[in-house]
Amino acid sequence: MNKSRTLIIRNAQIEAMACAAIRSAVESVDDGMVVEVVIREHKSNRSLAQNRLAFRWYGELAGHLGTTPEYEHRLAKLRYGCPLLIADDAEFADFYRRGIEPLDYESRVIAMQWFPVSRLFSVKMMTQYLHDMEHDSAARGIVLSHPDDLYHEAMR
Repeated sequence: MNKSRTLIIRNAQIEAMACAAIRSAVESVDDGMVVEVVIREHKSNRSLAQNRLAFRWYGELAGHLGTTPEYEHRLAKLRYGCPLLIADDAEFADFYRRGIEPLDYESRVIAMQWFPVSRLFSVKMMTQYLHDMEHDSAARGIVLSHPDDLYHEAMR
């Protein structure tokens, strides 16, 4: 068993999955092998409010444009996220220039499924990402929702 699995526990359902994963790992080890379980506080670079707002907006965009939330997520990573990381991280810029840029546009969108972009952001970068997504959507005539408590917490 050479699998490593990380679960960030935010609710009872994920807690149950973690417990089941531990049970399964322990039951599947060969004699003499051990399983290591590490529990630590999770430090997120982004706020949960920012994540909730982004995923709400992906759904809203999908509804307006007849796509899917997953497609809108990938598109946003490409349109708004990659430029932020390119400006901030020379290694990412080199990776993007050599690995993503040669692809045609639709292949770039598909590739975003496999590459972390927004999960690498600081809170400040995620705020800029959300701002860029909202600004571009408004320019296309799509007004994204502003649930008061969520929007203000996310955009601080």
